[in-house]
Amino acid sequence: SILSAKYENFLAQDDVLSNVKGVPVPVSNLSGHYLPLSPKLKANIGAQYNWALADDAGKMSVRADYSWTDKQYGNAFNREGGQKGTNPNVVALATGDRIPSYGIWNARVQWKNNQDNVAVTGYVNNLTNKRAITNAFVTSSNVNQATMKPRLFGVKVDYYF
Repeated sequence: SILSAKYENFLAQDDVLSNVKGVPVPVSNLSGHYLPLSPKLKANIGAQYNWALADDAGKMSVRADYSWTDKQYGNAFNREGGQKGTNPNVVALATGDRIPSYGIWNARVQWKNNQDNVAVTGYVNNLTNKRAITNAFVTSSNVNQATMKPRLFGVKVDYYF
């Protein structure tokens, strides 16, 4: 998908750049900045193979999926990092609000009976155990980041009636 989500006219106060008592909080013109958590590009691809087992033993399928997300920003200020504020206690701006691009692989294998009312699925989400940053925002004293969930293995049993 392709997304071009930018502010047209938007003014906001940035308390991160000036957080000293008595120093006014500056107003920033954020027109043209990207909306938070709005990557310009996102792509997904998957492949699946299905086959029937011998002797009426059911059906099998294997599937792999890859999802890629372009760089994005954690808030409207679109900080690239390396900026300095007027508060000497703020070191959080070194990394900024920019979230790097990342990709994730998922895989599964499934057995279904011939009546299609029972399925057993084994799956692995985040196959490569990627620790990508999926959200980031800067406050006057911290850099807050969320990371992708670690690798997850599981088995799911479905019964349809």
